[in-house]
Amino acid sequence: RLPTNFMHWQDKSVQRNGQPGAWTYACLFIANATEPQKAEAKRHSRDFIAQRLPKFLAYFECVLERNSESRKWMAGKGLTYVDLSMAHVIAGFRFAFPLASRKALRACPRLRALHDEVLARPRIKRYVASERRPEFDNDGLFRRYRELDG
Repeated sequence: RLPTNFMHWQDKSVQRNGQPGAWTYACLFIANATEPQKAEAKRHSRDFIAQRLPKFLAYFECVLERNSESRKWMAGKGLTYVDLSMAHVIAGFRFAFPLASRKALRACPRLRALHDEVLARPRIKRYVASERRPEFDNDGLFRRYRELDG
């Protein structure tokens, strides 16, 4: 069952006539019932999985490749907030779209390694395993709806 309050996330990397790109997935009218929006949510999710997710991941895979100081991290020689953020985004994609993200990440070995490296750091590993870290759920930015995953 799809809720009516989808999180709206806009891909601003796609500009058309000065206008931001389309919503990744969106509910058309917050007040509408769920049923009338299922078809549109599925259409937007198919576009996200087929077009935007691979493009997004490929871009950041390229960022890792082009870091002349370290091909292990996003910027510079060591771990930065950018790496922490990217690891979180990858974890979120894996939660929201487990099948689609697994397929898309096959082409991104550096991003997979970055995610694993960040989460393997002892203090981060303890934090992720602790009760202090909020779990991914369907009230946050990354939401899982099985019917929208590939």
